[in-house]
Amino acid sequence: MTLLLKPLRELYEWMLSLGDKPFALIALALIAFAESIFFPLPLEILLIPMILGARDRMVLFVSVAATFSALGAIAGSLLAGMLEPYLLNIPRVEQTDLDSVKQTFDAYGIWAIAVGALTFIPFKITVIMAGLTEYNLFLLFIFSFLFRGFRYAVVGGLLYYLGEPAKRWIDKWFGWACLLGIVLFAMVVWYLTS
Repeated sequence: MTLLLKPLRELYEWMLSLGDKPFALIALALIAFAESIFFPLPLEILLIPMILGARDRMVLFVSVAATFSALGAIAGSLLAGMLEPYLLNIPRVEQTDLDSVKQTFDAYGIWAIAVGALTFIPFKITVIMAGLTEYNLFLLFIFSFLFRGFRYAVVGGLLYYLGEPAKRWIDKWFGWACLLGIVLFAMVVWYLTS
C-alpha cells in the first residue's frame, strides 16, 4: 500500500510548492477548467496544497478556481450536447433515459447545479446533464461560478484560518484521502454505468 501512496505524497509535495510559483495560476486555471469536463479528481486536491503553501493568495486562488470551473462547465455542456447522439450507442443507455434526464434537469436545473457544484458528486455529471438539456449557458456559468465559488471559498477560508494545524493533518492523511476519492469516483462511475 505504501508503494501506491508514495506517488500521491510526491504529487502533494509538488503541489504545495506551486503556491508561490509564477505558473501556479495557470496550472490552477487549467485543472479547474478540465475538472468540470473530464478530470476525475476534485479540484481541492490542487487547491488545498496551493492555499496551504501561500495562504496570502487564497482569495486569488479561489477566484481563479471558480471562474475557470464555470468556464469549463460551459465547454463541457457544449461538448455533451454535441455527443448526445453517440450516447445512445452506450450499452444500457436508451432514449427514455435521456428523456428522463432532460425532464429532471428542466424542472430542477438550479438545484442540480447546486448539488453538483457543492458536493463531491462529480460536477461533470451535472455539466453533461446541462448539455443534454441545452440548459441556458449564461445561467449555467452564473450558477456554476456562484456555487463552485462558495464551495472553494469555504475550503479556502477554513485553510486560511486553521493554517498550520490543517497543514499537519493533511500532511498526515493526504495519500489516504486521495485513495478514498479515487475509490468513491470509481464507485459512482460503476453505479452510473451498471
